[in-house]
Amino acid sequence: MPYDVAFFWSSATDQIINKYQIQLANIWGGLTRLGLRLRFMNDKELRAGEHKKVKLIVLPRNERMHKGDLQYFKDVVIPDGVHVYADADLPGYADYHIQSDPNFNQLIQSIFGVKPIKVNAFETNITEYYFKDERRMLQVTPQKDFGPVIADGRVNYFTGWKYHHVESVDATVLATFQYNEIKPITVHPAVTIKSNGESKGKGLLSTFVLGDTKCEYRCFTRTWREHYDWYKGMIMSQVGLNIRGELTHEGSQLMQISHQYLKDGRILIYVSNWNEWGAEWGKSGTETVVIRLASMNGRTVHDLFSRKLITESSDGSLQITMNSSETTVLIVGEPIKPAIYISTIGTQFDLVPSQKEVTVHVDFTTAGNTLDVIVELQRGDKVYASVTKKKQTGNVDLTVPLMLDPNLFDVSTFEGAGYFYYAALVDNKGKLVASTKLDCVSVSLGLRLYDQAPLALDKESTIRVKWEHPAIQRVKAFPGIVALFNSSLTAKRDPDTVDRMWRIAYLLKTIGYVERNIHDVFDCILVMKGPQFVVINDLADLAPLKYTDIPIYRTLILPGVSVLSDDEVKHIKSFMTTIKHSVVISTDSVAGRYNGVDDSDQSARLADLFGVKSSGKQSVGGDVVITNTDHPITRLMKPNQVIKTAGVLRQEYNEATASTSLGKRGNTPSIFVYKRKIALDYPVYSLVLNFDPSQPGSDDDYKQMTLLFKGIAQWMSEADQLLKIRWELQCDKDIVASASAWVDSIQGETELKVKPNSNCVNKQPKWVGYTYPWDSPQGWNDRVSLYNSYSMSFPGSGNEKLTTAPTAAPGLSPAVSKAPTATNPPEATKGGDNILNNLSSSLIPSLSSVTCLLLFAFSVFILW
Repeated sequence: MPYDVAFFWSSATDQIINKYQIQLANIWGGLTRLGLRLRFMNDKELRAGEHKKVKLIVLPRNERMHKGDLQYFKDVVIPDGVHVYADADLPGYADYHIQSDPNFNQLIQSIFGVKPIKVNAFETNITEYYFKDERRMLQVTPQKDFGPVIADGRVNYFTGWKYHHVESVDATVLATFQYNEIKPITVHPAVTIKSNGESKGKGLLSTFVLGDTKCEYRCFTRTWREHYDWYKGMIMSQVGLNIRGELTHEGSQLMQISHQYLKDGRILIYVSNWNEWGAEWGKSGTETVVIRLASMNGRTVHDLFSRKLITESSDGSLQITMNSSETTVLIVGEPIKPAIYISTIGTQFDLVPSQKEVTVHVDFTTAGNTLDVIVELQRGDKVYASVTKKKQTGNVDLTVPLMLDPNLFDVSTFEGAGYFYYAALVDNKGKLVASTKLDCVSVSLGLRLYDQAPLALDKESTIRVKWEHPAIQRVKAFPGIVALFNSSLTAKRDPDTVDRMWRIAYLLKTIGYVERNIHDVFDCILVMKGPQFVVINDLADLAPLKYTDIPIYRTLILPGVSVLSDDEVKHIKSFMTTIKHSVVISTDSVAGRYNGVDDSDQSARLADLFGVKSSGKQSVGGDVVITNTDHPITRLMKPNQVIKTAGVLRQEYNEATASTSLGKRGNTPSIFVYKRKIALDYPVYSLVLNFDPSQPGSDDDYKQMTLLFKGIAQWMSEADQLLKIRWELQCDKDIVASASAWVDSIQGETELKVKPNSNCVNKQPKWVGYTYPWDSPQGWNDRVSLYNSYSMSFPGSGNEKLTTAPTAAPGLSPAVSKAPTATNPPEATKGGDNILNNLSSSLIPSLSSVTCLLLFAFSVFILW
């Protein structure tokens, strides 16, 4: 199948290769979506006559060309009937050595029908230190109808980094642009085309960077759709290239669709969901689109990656629904044959022994045959679980409960121990027809008890119970950047505010935070890693990124900000009520007690969002005492820890309404924590430190303050995803002893006071341990991992050996406990042909929460 378009990649462009490639890639994507077949063409191929094999040559940014190249386009390429399109730069303005061509103006006028007035009228500057991606907003207006959607009077606002001023001599002006910020406003040709005579090639020119623009407000659609519309009108309607098979789509504009014809007639359709923030920010990232392509009619459509058959005979249209940031490739015209795959959607990869179902989603096609479906959990060449579905046709979803039994004598690794799912189609004679495997299955050991002390009947003893390898969960949402507010209004009333703000900044640096410049945040938001903070002077900066709704900041610190205007309060309220997992911290003053206009008490404006209220009286003062250490913020500190502060006494909050108090300062709570729920049940948090944390009284007090801020920092980024572990020594229905502890690492220990009585001997004594979210009111129901140990005996009972090796216990129910964290679980699922029934008691578990990246790559330019 012949190529339609060639991109001229001259070695003269090497000195500006990065911008050349950006232009090339963006135009390439637009033309690919039109169904055109594209190729590259170098200097030697051009002079060898390769240009005759295509209909159009694109000059994406060929400002520099070798001497004689532009003359060759005028004398040979155009007369041979090959069209030429130049974007971003007027081609041939200089040679490889940046020497100008004395015939430049004459050649440009001959090929494109325009006279250069001001070359490089605007271009982004490069300073001594960095490249500044400055863009100007251009109002682009068509001067006539061309193409199905580009109509006279339609206005687009594009932002580009370069444009030129030209004057039409004998070219048709298809569209004009104007830069409204320069007065008086002057209108310039934006897109022109010159007909060079019958059977000769046309000269098409866009005098601004149409291939690399950002579509601003008043856009009809998203940027890639705008480029598609414009190139469709310019290339198809004006130049006259025929559309081999135009691909159109309806639905979400966040779905990018393109297609490519292969030499054997098959078609590749690339589908990407560009809603990359999606569910990560508390929104649905799912997008749906209907693809229409006439050449798809009556042909098969497969998913190229999985080989899943989507339809045996397409009617020319196809509805596709994709999750956030998902990408796939469809292939049209592939022969039908039996195939099976395990979908990453709806399949669990992190498995823990918690007596809860594990879902494996399997799709297959039998291509008219009746086949058996086998699904297995494997490691190496060993099968740990297997299920078979007999005589299947069509598609099936398997939901299987895996009763993972943590065996104390297994050797495990932290990387998931190499587990994988295997699925196969076999015929009635057991012959393999098709198979697939899916790696990245991580099986957590859950809990593993070791190093117990022997227990004596009817005697109280204190023992240290140790464990290793509990499941550790961490929140997956991007924690964002901490915004530290420098309040100019508060500084007018209290000059010490600025110093206090910088002292807190130093405290953040002490615990590992890195300060960023606010401009770096907007330029580098996608590449920055690690804990960071930015000093902001305007609370309007808290708003998410324009056009994307991506929040930059997740945490706001108000260091003694007692003065807030009404507008500033609105920004804070918006931040606290719309940003998922947001955190607002107020220190040593009532946030926004004053409005900057008068001295009236305005504390009620934010009090309900902090879950507190203020009486208006000045704080009593005194040392800070941490009274509650069973919280992520204070868990690193000792109970009743005292922290002396040298800060000035201020008017502070003195009563909790909906918040929780973690300490005292005289008769006033010293720390308030408040958790609320907003849209989609996402939590938001507020924290009040009723003291000045920036001025500890001594070195030891400073050390305690850093421990407090380490707890705050972890709480800010992980919130309620931290886990606790609960251990219970049970005798039948009785809990003999229990204790809870924080889960910080793969090993831990806690202390239990135990006094088992003689009844335990005949009542199957056992250990029960499980992890759960730290603030769960019923930890058992929300358990993340589970451990059970049976066959326990006591000294003096006839068997002196204390054993802790567990036995399989399907349907295990823990003892009824008066403690709020232990409740009876539902009965485990039993029977059914959908249960993986060959579980080995030597299943080798490992640490969960190990993320495995599913990597794939395909080298097609689809950059928009």
